[in-house]
Amino acid sequence: MGLFQMNHIQEQLLRFKFVSYTITAFRYADWLDILLMVVGLIAAAANGTGLPLMIIVFGDMTNSFKKSVCCALAMQETSGTAQ
Repeated sequence: MGLFQMNHIQEQLLRFKFVSYTITAFRYADWLDILLMVVGLIAAAANGTGLPLMIIVFGDMTNSFKKSVCCALAMQETSGTAQ
């Protein structure tokens, strides 16, 4: 075997060990622990979507204010009441 093949085999073994260590962390979890982890995952995802949604809503609201101010100024200029 060449040096490249040995490095590839060692890399595969390290990946296998990492995955097996990750799985063994949950070896003693019962149904309640798994349920709490799933609920926590869903809650974290819901919490993470809050800021992007607020950015979209407030951005649209800001754009609507800008459009209404521009339209009001344009109407004042055409009617001759602008100062």
